[in-house]
Amino acid sequence: SSRSAAHDSGAAVDAGDSPTAVVEPPAPQSADRPPPAEPAASTPNRQGQVVAAGYSQSVSADWRNHLSRAIDQLASEVPTVPGSDREFAAHARLHMLYLLADRRDEALRPIPALDPGMQQFWSGQFYGLAALWDTEMISDPSQRKAEAKRHLSDSLDKLAGACSLVVRNLTFATAIDDFGIYKPFDQYEFRPGQPVLLYAEIENFKSEETAKGHRTALRSSYQIFNSGGQRVAEYEFPTNEEYCRNPRRDFFMSYEFCLPERIFPGPHTLQLTVVDLNSQKIGQSLIEFTV
Repeated sequence: SSRSAAHDSGAAVDAGDSPTAVVEPPAPQSADRPPPAEPAASTPNRQGQVVAAGYSQSVSADWRNHLSRAIDQLASEVPTVPGSDREFAAHARLHMLYLLADRRDEALRPIPALDPGMQQFWSGQFYGLAALWDTEMISDPSQRKAEAKRHLSDSLDKLAGACSLVVRNLTFATAIDDFGIYKPFDQYEFRPGQPVLLYAEIENFKSEETAKGHRTALRSSYQIFNSGGQRVAEYEFPTNEEYCRNPRRDFFMSYEFCLPERIFPGPHTLQLTVVDLNSQKIGQSLIEFTV
């Protein structure tokens, strides 16, 4: 063992250190014993160090085989009829894998037991992606992208129906012309009784299809609170009802009213509440000002 240690550490062994140096002749080779294996070939690496050569088993580079096995495994795990959000998500992943594998018909099949709005959302997503990738059916890139956008946009409208009502960009304005076109006050400092304009954008509302067109109906109200959280004013506006030939995508509200005559100086908060009468969803937003 001491000899092995000296060899491993790179130290020289001096025969003169031992009173008797015995040199053993090499063992004779037996006729039926194979010669010792030759050491593995070595090659220098980039740093000049010698590294023993080896080999590794080649791995298949065909991603389609891996994808097919992933589809088979996931298909065996998902329930026939999903009953929870997790199971619905697993079905959506499976349909996405079908689409990646060019199994279009299976990708476009409806997901079992999914509510109509979300079913139309997923169908629109898969149709849109399939159209975007299908270079054989629509060779022109611009037309292919336009077709994909149509399906994807329609599907997002369906998704909006499942989202909460959102009131965005609540602003005190001096003038309101159209969606996104308004002039805000430089400072939200007002006097008692001063007339003001309030601008708001509404998202995720529902348009109800009727014989007169797509109906949108929103009811709005506001409450004003002082710095101590006490309500000092409230008001409900008339219902905003519109009919449009096509479903509305951009929707804004313009409110004109006067601040209360009897209101103490200091910071206040206005809370706007909007109710979508078609879906019964409620959205709110806050804005601060000073009297």
